[in-house]
Amino acid sequence: MHTTPAIHQHVPSTALAEPYAFALVQWPAVLAVLELPSQGIFLAVRVAAGIWLALAVLAAYGRGRGAAFGNVMVFLCGLVAGAWWTYPSAWTFAWAPALLVALYSAQRARLQRS
Repeated sequence: MHTTPAIHQHVPSTALAEPYAFALVQWPAVLAVLELPSQGIFLAVRVAAGIWLALAVLAAYGRGRGAAFGNVMVFLCGLVAGAWWTYPSAWTFAWAPALLVALYSAQRARLQRS
């Protein structure tokens, strides 16, 4: 009878995925705060997006993630705001390398805490 060795499945660390999860939660809120008009129902949505963004930023500092991870996530929100500010010019693409480096930095900061 031939037996095969047990296959060990590698479970990816959540630390690698957290910067992208926070980006999916924070970046649309940043854009909503920057772009929505301050009239009528849009003002309510803009305020709700601002509160959501503040809570997401606070969550980036919590649950053992550390100050470095939270700081990088705030920096990433600033980079997204800068990219939105320069849109629609060629300078918009200049923000992309900084976004990628900062996402990598957030992963490194998160991995050091785990």
